[in-house]
Amino acid sequence: MQTKQQAKVVIIGGGFAGIEAAKKLSKNKNINLTLITKNPFFEYYPALYKLVTGALAIEVCVPYKKIFRNKSVSVIQGQYHSYDNNKKEVSLYDGQTFQYDYLVLAMGSETNYFNIPGIKEFAFSFKSAKEALALKQHFLELLQKSKDVPRDELVNRFHVTVVGGGASGVELAGDITTYLRKMTKRYHIDPRLVTVDLFESNSRVLAMMPEKVSNMAESRLRKLKVNLYTNRTLKAQDLNNITASGMTLSSGTVIWTAGTKISESFEPLILDAKKRVLVNSDFSLPEDKNVFVIGDGAGIQGSGLAQGAIAHGKHVAQNISNLVNDIEAKPFKAKTLGYVVPIGHNWAVFTYKNITISGFIPWLMRSFVDFRYFTTIVSFRYVLEVFRQGAKYRRGEC
Repeated sequence: MQTKQQAKVVIIGGGFAGIEAAKKLSKNKNINLTLITKNPFFEYYPALYKLVTGALAIEVCVPYKKIFRNKSVSVIQGQYHSYDNNKKEVSLYDGQTFQYDYLVLAMGSETNYFNIPGIKEFAFSFKSAKEALALKQHFLELLQKSKDVPRDELVNRFHVTVVGGGASGVELAGDITTYLRKMTKRYHIDPRLVTVDLFESNSRVLAMMPEKVSNMAESRLRKLKVNLYTNRTLKAQDLNNITASGMTLSSGTVIWTAGTKISESFEPLILDAKKRVLVNSDFSLPEDKNVFVIGDGAGIQGSGLAQGAIAHGKHVAQNISNLVNDIEAKPFKAKTLGYVVPIGHNWAVFTYKNITISGFIPWLMRSFVDFRYFTTIVSFRYVLEVFRQGAKYRRGEC
């Protein structure tokens, strides 16, 4: 009896969508699976802000060798360049090529500076663990070099401006204001010198969520002494100042969380009105049924969200498994998603359909969601050890 030849599946990108697709496809013995990613580890983007204010890198970064240790996945570190649909071949910038029967493009998104003068040169971005750690180092250097510095200079030095009132900006602003006040005390600096501003171009923060959620978030941020500037669009930045909608402020640190765009690697494909890749309801390209786009780059509901990317990955993996077994692919049906946004320690706001609650319980829910996700990609024992090491670090025991 002739054995069925394995179908070659190549996944580009090791974010939420790529990992989820790889996990599910690795269970299919009729598939030869390759995951190509530019980093050696997965970055848990929803918790990157914690790197700035006290978390260890191991708490938000997981090596792919740990994730796929016991799975039939060939993980290749490299930078995707292009694919040839005639040859059914993927090319990397280093010259490597890989044949495929089915290709999944999950390259995610990158920072968008909207061509605002000075932002890319002078602001801190916040899209990777490397950038988060650079910001953490920046704050530590400010603290260490503030001895005998005149008070008026310290006012500017500890003036932080977060640009972007989406979930990332709100979470970061809420954590930074508490962190810097605690750290200035430790370095014998008056914590009243710390100023944290949050700029948002819309009329409210968390504009993609119900207005009730925005109101709760804004109330919490004000309680944490974060200054809110809504309906303010950043126009320019230089070394010491920012200009936003007719006002100019001096700021020692500017953090840009206001914009993302899909990876430049998607640009050769057809984009929709929202500048995402035009896809069919099963994530395949209209011009090529063997190529799928999932995650941030897909022009379909759930794009831009971790939960959406996970759902994309599961669905396209099931579709590819079906196609390998000569079963027709099915359209994606998005589910209503809930949101949990932590703002400072022991507080978060949760919303799902018509339910909205805030306080300690949603904060616990978010902690559980983070913990639960990690246990789906690595062993429970590994997660416990990582969290134990993190807690030990924050207590100053290592």
